Formats: sequence, C-alpha cells, structure tokens
Amino acid sequence: MQGFNLEIVTPQKLIARGKVTELTVPGELGEMTLLPEHTHIISYLGKGRLLYRTVEGQRFQLEIESGFIHFESGNAIVLTEKALESTTA
Repeated sequence: MQGFNLEIVTPQKLIARGKVTELTVPGELGEMTLLPEHTHIISYLGKGRLLYRTVEGQRFQLEIESGFIHFESGNAIVLTEKALESTTA
C-alpha cells in the first residue's frame, strides 16, 4: 500500500515516526487531510485533534497544541508544542 513518511515532534521528544496513508491535522482555518500525493505545504496548526492511519491500517489520535506542518516529497513533519495520546480513533 502506498503511503508517506510521518514524524510528529515536540520540544521534549519524538512522539511518532512511521509510514502512513493519511493524516488529518487541525489547520488554522479548519481540518485538513493529507494523502500520499498531496501537494507541498507548510502551514500553521491550531490546537485540536490530529489523526493518522498507518499503512498497516491502525488508526491513532492525538490532541495537539499549536505548531506547524511541512509536507514535501512524501515526507510530513509535524512540529507541535504538546501532543497527548487520545483514545484510538
């Protein structure tokens, strides 16, 4: 299954790293979902729910504080002040 690389990082530690098929983040103006062929983007993130699905089909949910996302060439990096695990999506 096609996917893209994801890293979620806070100032304290690496929260998650792996290959995912989709990522939904709380954008400044609302939720946005990134898929493997998404265009390049750098965007501010607001406080809210971050969801991702691994290539194995597992779903994860985090509550994040503000931050940024950078997606380019099959790689997504989420930088956030805080990320707390929530119930599995």
